[in-house]
Amino acid sequence: SDLDSPTNFHAYLRTLFNDTFDIIATLGSESYSSTGEVTDSACSGSNECQTNVNYISLRGLAAYKLDFADINPWIGAGVGFMSPGSAESNAVEPETISSTIVFLGAIGMQWEFDQQWSVPAQAVYTYFPSSEGVSTKILALQLGVAYSF
Repeated sequence: SDLDSPTNFHAYLRTLFNDTFDIIATLGSESYSSTGEVTDSACSGSNECQTNVNYISLRGLAAYKLDFADINPWIGAGVGFMSPGSAESNAVEPETISSTIVFLGAIGMQWEFDQQWSVPAQAVYTYFPSSEGVSTKILALQLGVAYSF
């Protein structure tokens, strides 16, 4: 099956833990849509299988900072909790789509162009633990604008 481009919105909080590590926390909404064709009528009498899930997510990431002037690159790892807000599917029973823990690996940078404004950019690999016949991994590229209080 194909996983369509997810639609995500995250509130992003980055706090300085010490000179070497930052803690990045996000609270967000993530929508995933998957479609695929099968040779028989396996999906509620259809040859086209579809699953749409809207998750509410909470993620935490420890970022190891590499010190380079105003660019501030980092590498990180973390975990997240995702709970379905809504789910529709003709491939699986929607009530079998449940909350899950995900594992994260990331690289990123935060370009600070003055004392209050910066541009964070990151690539986040999300691994969903496998369940019956389903394996999901996502690589997301994220870009934002940050204001420091």
